[in-house]
Amino acid sequence: MTDENSDLEISESEHKELFFKKVGKNIRTQRVADGKSQKELAECAELQPTYLNEVEKGRRNFSMQILLKISRALDIAPRKLLQGTDIDLLINEQQENHA
Repeated sequence: MTDENSDLEISESEHKELFFKKVGKNIRTQRVADGKSQKELAECAELQPTYLNEVEKGRRNFSMQILLKISRALDIAPRKLLQGTDIDLLINEQQENHA
């Protein structure tokens, strides 16, 4: 894939990696804003704390079912956890991090 504004090429695997990192960051941000520990959120979402930790760090792929469990445990719409995952936004964020 290529971003027309930057000529930066990004592979599908890189896009997936950026996607999961961004969603993980969104989960962590919301969890911290809610004053919940990873353990509390994991229990609420019926997940293992180590699994949630890996999701938040973007090191673990997850299904839509897991995303729904987490969004329910955070009492927010799943789309809020997907904010900023459009390819153009991911590429721009990657460029800013490497500048």
